[in-house]
Amino acid sequence: MEIRQHPTVQQFYAIQPTAPMPEALNQRKGQIMQHLVQMKITPQARPANDEEGLNFANNLIYPTLKRCQQLQQEGKIVAGGPISGTIGLALVVETDTLKELDQLLTSLRVWPRMETTVTPLTTFADRASAVEARLKRHQEEKALTPDSQS
Repeated sequence: MEIRQHPTVQQFYAIQPTAPMPEALNQRKGQIMQHLVQMKITPQARPANDEEGLNFANNLIYPTLKRCQQLQQEGKIVAGGPISGTIGLALVVETDTLKELDQLLTSLRVWPRMETTVTPLTTFADRASAVEARLKRHQEEKALTPDSQS
């Protein structure tokens, strides 16, 4: 069975692993970064018979669940859990840096056999601030434009 390695978080963000990580991508203004992490088993990694299934559960699934419980107790996994009805995880993870996120994900024993997607999350306050600035710009532009009905 061929096991396909998935890209690291640095590769996901198109950062060369040997290059220093740009500070703007590495940390958000000193705030803790949150990411939605979705992991689903790759078709090639799915156990083909009961014996493989038992080995998979014993050597990969159970240790991953225990590690996730530990990360949850440490406050690194702040929401989410196993996806019902499939072999997968959906997690909201908090880290200080992308390097820490990458290390956290690769510490999960099941990680090499999973298709992993990482979605950076912003805060509600940051999004509201961005929308407020856009609305303000729009109002300023509208005030500078002569009214076409006058």
